[in-house]
Amino acid sequence: MSNAALVIMVAVLVVCVAPASPRADEPRSVSEIVQDPDAFHLKQVTLIGVVAAMKLLDPYFLPSGTACYGAYTFVLEEETGNGAILDVAVLGVCGPPLIRLPDVTDGDKVTIEADIQIPSRFGSIRGIQTPPFFRGEPPPVQAIARKITRSGQ
Repeated sequence: MSNAALVIMVAVLVVCVAPASPRADEPRSVSEIVQDPDAFHLKQVTLIGVVAAMKLLDPYFLPSGTACYGAYTFVLEEETGNGAILDVAVLGVCGPPLIRLPDVTDGDKVTIEADIQIPSRFGSIRGIQTPPFFRGEPPPVQAIARKITRSGQ
């Protein structure tokens, strides 16, 4: 048997035997993210939960000086009511001033596609003049929403 054939057989065997990794569109539970944030750091996931503590944020500025409007944060609670929560930030729209209403209100059941981050994982990368989304200590894990859909939409 040639070396090339052996390499191909091993590659096929590894692909067939290796456990399937979860896809970004398979919903994950909030408690799964909170219990093992390292496994999801800098990955995109789909989450389902209930919105609580929605808070509008003041406009913020990019290093270029461009203002961003309509940012907000909320807590995503696990639907099961087990107490698992995840802080979620929704970035603002940057450019000329505009009114942007939040996509959610407290109590909404939502599906979100989000990037998971552990803010303290590699130290702070914020500039001196860039305020944090969260006051005080950063949360151990947070999500930056890419897309939010209310249930039934």
